[in-house]
Amino acid sequence: MPDDKPFTPVTGDRMPKTGLGLPQDIACAACYALTWLSGFGFFLLERRDPLVRFHAALSVLFFVPIQLFLLGFYAILALAAPTTVWVKFVVWTIYGLLLTAVVVLWVLLLVRAYRCWKPEIPVLSRLADRLVEITTPEEEIK
Repeated sequence: MPDDKPFTPVTGDRMPKTGLGLPQDIACAACYALTWLSGFGFFLLERRDPLVRFHAALSVLFFVPIQLFLLGFYAILALAAPTTVWVKFVVWTIYGLLLTAVVVLWVLLLVRAYRCWKPEIPVLSRLADRLVEITTPEEEIK
């Protein structure tokens, strides 16, 4: 009888399927696809796989504060509009650097999730672990 689990090139093993029927690596990476929106969706829908729930929780805990911060920074940009060209240049440069850093972190998280690794973000990883632990019913954990 052939194994119905999809092959993963990262480890050379067969990848287990999640409660949603997706391979675990795809589900973990999909948690970051639409930043916190996909993370929230996977956190609500996936009840069986703790690794997918971890990545979903981490996605929400990581991207919601960052997006709120960037939104606040953009408001500062709007307030800086009537100022001199030099101030606008400095503020837009800082905004561009912050946005670039967020995109780089997003890609790194997505790649790590695809490889089914648990990233260690100092406070957020522990919060995500705890959130998965307290919201997963005992009968759902295998």
